[in-house]
Amino acid sequence: MRRDIQLSFSILTNLLIATYSCGSDSPSPAPIDTISTIIISGNRVTKTETVQYISGMYVGMRYDSLLLEKARRRLKETDLFFKVDLFSLQTTDGRRVYIILNEKLYLLPYDLGGELFSYQYGKKKTWARFRIGMEYTNFRGKAEALRGSLSLWDWRSIGFGWYKPFLPSPYYFSVGASADQLPDEVFPIHHSILRGILTLGRRLPLNSRADVSIMPLVRRRLMYDSKLTDTGIVKVYEAFSLLRWRTDFRDRFFDPTDGWMLAFDLRTNVLHSEAAPRYIQLYSDVRWYNRGLLPAHTVACRLTSILRDNDAGVTHRLQLGGEGSIRGYSRSQFGISFIANNSLTLSTEYRFPLIRFPDMDLFLLNQFNSVFSAITYRIDGALIIDYGRVTATMKELFSALSSHIESGTGLGAGLRIVTPTFERSVCFDLVWGTDPRTTRGDLRFLKRPMWHFYLDMFF
Repeated sequence: MRRDIQLSFSILTNLLIATYSCGSDSPSPAPIDTISTIIISGNRVTKTETVQYISGMYVGMRYDSLLLEKARRRLKETDLFFKVDLFSLQTTDGRRVYIILNEKLYLLPYDLGGELFSYQYGKKKTWARFRIGMEYTNFRGKAEALRGSLSLWDWRSIGFGWYKPFLPSPYYFSVGASADQLPDEVFPIHHSILRGILTLGRRLPLNSRADVSIMPLVRRRLMYDSKLTDTGIVKVYEAFSLLRWRTDFRDRFFDPTDGWMLAFDLRTNVLHSEAAPRYIQLYSDVRWYNRGLLPAHTVACRLTSILRDNDAGVTHRLQLGGEGSIRGYSRSQFGISFIANNSLTLSTEYRFPLIRFPDMDLFLLNQFNSVFSAITYRIDGALIIDYGRVTATMKELFSALSSHIESGTGLGAGLRIVTPTFERSVCFDLVWGTDPRTTRGDLRFLKRPMWHFYLDMFF
């Protein structure tokens, strides 16, 4: 009886309130499911309109419970912010949405390392390349990326690149150019290479993107032996067309622990080629990550392949060795004895934490950016197994018996100094490679291991 009386009283109260509201001369408030205000804070570098474009929310838009989660995911996918918080408050004139951001450092090195080569001009000689690159990942505060790179010592190069998204559309474009001077490993030839690239692409559903590119390339080959050519100089002019696809379902871009990534690169120089064979090349890159034996451990695998329909000649010969392909060997150690056109590599790492240091506060720099108030860093270990092979033809790539096959296996361990705050790592690997001069079936390792030092794990 008492519940019925309370229910009747509640209904009567609501009716009275509704009647009063209808009879009032004041204007009716906006619907509570409409966004009336968007307040953005924490963006010191990123333009406010850029944040709003990426979030996909606008004043007057109908509000629902999934809108904030979609906006949060879009902002996180840009990789511009350490932390993204969104919430809304109901007011008399609609929904007031708050976007609170914690920006990353945008000017950081993206490439740092070096390579040792075993052959120069067809002779056994060790020579080196040191490389460094810097990247500004939020150029002009519009989610653009600006890159510059430099190489020193025997291999000298300089390059730049600019990536620009056409916000709020899913399209983007990039442009870049580079110039290189380097000695050949096999022949007495000094290469001078000038290349450019122009790309137009689109983000697609299911964490995918696709783009097409045009890449003109000019290569000048200076022969040190005049018997090889009448003039001693050969110029190669080419124009490559590229079609690329990428699908990424990793849990995060830096130091992933779960998920997978698939990428394809189809390119050809059939558009234009002078003094070089024409060919079609398919490059594939598959990466897979899963939990290890313990919750903080990770098993990481990477499989890459390059397949060509024709012999690309001396200009585009394939070579493997060093970080990024087969660790345990010097750079470009495989593919010396013959012209290789196809390759296959498989890399596996078992990663585990060793030491985690307490958060570090840099007192002076934290006034510039709150990121410096709690820098996290740790030391991880890794067990490494690498395998790779190069062949002259596609048919030989999966063959066990052929004279035009070079392969190697590397076993070793590595240390990674990881700083999640900056999403960067410094890697040291010590890997023993199997002796490529042994006969098939004879597993014998080289006497000395190979050190590899590079910035960021390559998968």
